[in-house]
Amino acid sequence: MTDTYLDTSNCTSLAIDIEAFFGCTNLTSVDLSGCTSVGEKVFYQCTNITAVTWPTDTMKTIPSNCFSGCKNLKTFNSKTTGICDLTGITSIGQQVFNNCTSLTSANLSQCSFVGEMDFDGYTGLIPIISTKTTIESHAFRGCQYVTIQAASEADLESYCSDIDIDSDIARDLSDLAEVKKLASIPGVTDVPTGLSYDHT
Repeated sequence: MTDTYLDTSNCTSLAIDIEAFFGCTNLTSVDLSGCTSVGEKVFYQCTNITAVTWPTDTMKTIPSNCFSGCKNLKTFNSKTTGICDLTGITSIGQQVFNNCTSLTSANLSQCSFVGEMDFDGYTGLIPIISTKTTIESHAFRGCQYVTIQAASEADLESYCSDIDIDSDIARDLSDLAEVKKLASIPGVTDVPTGLSYDHT
């Protein structure tokens, strides 16, 4: 296989259409810094992509299925292996990183919306969300830990109490009954049942 790099850094206002690189297994690195829009499923099943650079100043939303099936994706806006840094991204569609199981951490703290099955099937991923993040079903199914950034214990308790503990979302976040107890545990940084509290 010949490695292929997509570099748009010398472009301005480039738009990439839906499914443009669908199943392109030769792609190994993608720099979208010259793009202003990409369509759904643009890199769907591009199984050999290992690194992505995404311009958070021009594209605040990642469309559905954009990187779904990119199982070898190891860095997203980061030089550290395993890190998916979504700082500056405000919304991600459905199944965006579904089965991108080489990622170990995803910072979603500035996302107001995380779509259905976005990180479905990850057992080694630790997502970071905030109390302002709306989560759809199975967004983090399989994750063992979730870090929730909150302004206070009360903020965290309010966020958790708004989620139906019988819902798919709650099951994705492990045992929310344990999360609610965090309001009475100041300074908590980790909860063995699967959730941690990050006081910001």
